[in-house]
Amino acid sequence: MVHSILTSDECYGLLIDGDVEIGHSLDIFDGYVRKDCQKSMNSESKNRANFQKSKLTPELYRMLRAAFRGGNTHANAAHSGQLIGEPCKRYPYAKGGIIEHWDIASSYPSSILINTFPMGPFLKCSELEGRYRAENFKALMRNCVELCRANCILLKVRLIDVRYIGSCGVPYIPISKTMYRISDKDEIIEDNGRIYSAPLLEMALTDIDFKIIMRDYDIGALEIVEAYTSWRGKLPEELRSVVLDYYKRKTLLKHADSPEDQYEYAKAKEYLNSTYGMMVMRIDRLEFEYV
Repeated sequence: MVHSILTSDECYGLLIDGDVEIGHSLDIFDGYVRKDCQKSMNSESKNRANFQKSKLTPELYRMLRAAFRGGNTHANAAHSGQLIGEPCKRYPYAKGGIIEHWDIASSYPSSILINTFPMGPFLKCSELEGRYRAENFKALMRNCVELCRANCILLKVRLIDVRYIGSCGVPYIPISKTMYRISDKDEIIEDNGRIYSAPLLEMALTDIDFKIIMRDYDIGALEIVEAYTSWRGKLPEELRSVVLDYYKRKTLLKHADSPEDQYEYAKAKEYLNSTYGMMVMRIDRLEFEYV
């Protein structure tokens, strides 16, 4: 263990090679990427002004952290324990049928380049706040769709009598992202951390989450406790240009033969994949100093 630490320390020293800024960055894997992005963003003065204008309050930051979630990956309970695919010698009892799948190359970087994001301060949206019965949901969703044409929406909602009715077999609501009354805990029906039904839940949601939940769940009533909007737009060109440059470098070296080019490919791929990690890294982590 001691030798592993000493070896890692020596490699770390060789890696940063006297680069003090990288050495003091939040994460060594994201440090070089963060430095490239900062340099590019600082080339345009308006970016700093927009950043200052859009800064979050502690309350809004906590709400956004509560809404943040990863990819929607979950095993379908309807097929649990079953072997699906073409029967073969190794798996003669597999159910017939061809399994289809799709793979999006550099999915996260492409989303950073193509999709829109909140690009201004989150402002209170009182017109959405209030209690809604099931008969009012269509009007609520029309209002949300109209707002989403030019804005991203952040909500804190309270859902009453929730029941999954989706067709894909993957309930969307994770119990880890919800608040609920302790007295309701025994009445919550879940599938490996995903909620099938519950009498009462409270969650922080983006407009994307809200639309999926309203589509895939039957809900008796809901209350929008807090609502905020931020104007929708693409990330700054100075930031996207760095991501695109990493992608070009990775793509051009993908089929490299020489060890040197293969090393450069692996490094470019690591830089590209670190762009997303850099953007979603927590800014409220505790720091521990080992001496």
